Amino acid sequence: MTVSILGGTVLVNGVTYTHVEKGLPPLQPGGSVLLMLQRAQKTFVVTKQYYGVFDISGGTLEPKLPREDFVLEYRGHSLDKVINALPALLDNRQEG
Repeated sequence: MTVSILGGTVLVNGVTYTHVEKGLPPLQPGGSVLLMLQRAQKTFVVTKQYYGVFDISGGTLEPKLPREDFVLEYRGHSLDKVINALPALLDNRQEG
């Protein structure tokens, strides 16, 4: 699957311009991530721009968002535990 996020590098008239989103570090090619996506017309986008991207390369869930107070209850837990908790979490958010 190919995923595009905000930021990147372009070459204009021989000059390189790079934009890095401070809210989300670049994804590593070949890395493992859990993405929360939502439909936006005919495509999908990452939920709330940055909040829906989690690193799972170490077998545990770690948000890519650099905020230290985000999803504390799921940080460092096994991927299986987090995936099993998602349906209840999503149901609660839809009711509220």
